[in-house]
Amino acid sequence: MPSAILAPTKVSATELDEFLARGWRPLGQRIYTADFIQLELGEIFSVIPTRLPLTTHKWKKRHRKLLRQNNDRFQYRIGRAEITDEKREVNERYMREHPTKSTDELDIHTIHSGRRIFNTLECCVYDGDQLVAFSFFDCGKNSAYSKAGIYDPAYKKFSLGIYTMLLEMRWCQTEGLKYYYPGYISPDIPLFDYKKEIGNIEFWSLQDRTWHSYELYEKDKFGPLIVMQNRLSVAQEELEEQGYQVQLNQYVFFEMQMMQKGHYKLLDTPCFLFLHCPTAQQAWVGIYRLELDCYECWHCDFNRMITFFEPTPRSLELFPYVLELRKLRFRCSTAKEFSLLLLDQLDPSHQNPRPRQH
Repeated sequence: MPSAILAPTKVSATELDEFLARGWRPLGQRIYTADFIQLELGEIFSVIPTRLPLTTHKWKKRHRKLLRQNNDRFQYRIGRAEITDEKREVNERYMREHPTKSTDELDIHTIHSGRRIFNTLECCVYDGDQLVAFSFFDCGKNSAYSKAGIYDPAYKKFSLGIYTMLLEMRWCQTEGLKYYYPGYISPDIPLFDYKKEIGNIEFWSLQDRTWHSYELYEKDKFGPLIVMQNRLSVAQEELEEQGYQVQLNQYVFFEMQMMQKGHYKLLDTPCFLFLHCPTAQQAWVGIYRLELDCYECWHCDFNRMITFFEPTPRSLELFPYVLELRKLRFRCSTAKEFSLLLLDQLDPSHQNPRPRQH
């Protein structure tokens, strides 16, 4: 399950702890999981959840210094999160410099469909009477998730984004919480690397469904996208030895299953092997399921909700159709078994390895 989103009417403090411990995270007042993000069309990257154990956390010298200096310079308050005009003004200034790092609709952090399902708190930083930074974090019984940090760009030199995280961490320690979740990072890009600097963080492994020290992280072993691509490349080599010429495609529509509200069951993996096109509107595809550690062959339909986009230069070919899952043809644990099972169902001489226009 590379991505999924839930909108429960209520989540208790203990239930939030359980969600976070399984690699899920809040999205506003909903809860979701995702192993990949797409920043631009075709720019797909792995993401992995992280957390900081608070009971063994040792504060870095530079963080103690930042707290000391900013505590002397500013005032701060932590309490129940509320959306105010003052926060909207700071957010508007923040988004002028960071248009992709926040949203105009700040209310999503506190309300969904008229409900507030998390215990969402705020950390507000003031320069005198002026609000200069604020953050939102959701509290469970033994853990907290930091989900937004926004500051006035005029105060950039004071590192207020990091400062509010440190204030959240200190508050969590004072309240006796065990874990602080700073959100996901990506092993493929440095965009979220600042989260790795807060302390000795742990990462969530999809392979064994548990947490490990980030010191043990190996991209080829734990990186969702590279692991998936490597497994599919092995299957591609096995198939080519059997006479199948198959294409490894990048699939930019993998998030649509999580976001769409219809009855469709859409392919939700960012890459796949295109195996066969039996008709103008159907296809067989091969995928690798990280969470199950297995290969699957699916019979799919081309769904016309989206059709084509402009080609973009990428190392993997971008597939221009939304794929709707219809039938699981088979599932297996190894690339060799996958090639033999496909050979049993499809003669290479009858294979149509390219999608047709429709």
